[in-house]
Amino acid sequence: MKKFFSALLCALLLLGIACAEGCLPEGAQLLAEEGDERRYRVEETGEELILSMQGESASGLRGEFAGAIDASWQEQSREGAEVALREEYPAARVLRAEETQLAGLSAWKLTFVCEEAAGWATLLGDRIREREVSFGAYFQEGRLTMTGARTVVLLYRPQAQLTEIELDEDDGLWIYEGEAILDGTEYEFEIHAETAQLLEWERD
Repeated sequence: MKKFFSALLCALLLLGIACAEGCLPEGAQLLAEEGDERRYRVEETGEELILSMQGESASGLRGEFAGAIDASWQEQSREGAEVALREEYPAARVLRAEETQLAGLSAWKLTFVCEEAAGWATLLGDRIREREVSFGAYFQEGRLTMTGARTVVLLYRPQAQLTEIELDEDDGLWIYEGEAILDGTEYEFEIHAETAQLLEWERD
């Protein structure tokens, strides 16, 4: 019996490591481990990554561009950036797209949510160059979970404090409704439970 539990523990540890590694982009090379963080580098994209762990599960991933500019990188359209994002985060729903600069070149910063990841990524030359992503269960059966809805509100309004949120059905449409405080002002909001779009943000 001891051997069984020992083997089970080893399998769970290996599974946790595999799941954590699965959160990383292709080509990520481990540089160092320190406490609950693992540092990686992706040579092809110039991205340096910090994978945050909670036990043996990945909880977040931060990436910063630390490479050299490649003359072959092409500026891309928003649509091209969204396609590139979905190569790494399939079925990502883009909540916001902003044109930005990265190393002096025009890039896209996309805020997104998908089934198991939420956050933002900066794309340049058809690749993610910077990111800040958290991992969790954000969608289930094509609809935002409560955790997903809370996360989405904070992606739209990062400084907001949620005071109330609930799922409501209106003529077959599932909506998260709630209240939040931002800069001392109370707001009411609505989030579409399937598309994660912010439908309403109004002063209470």
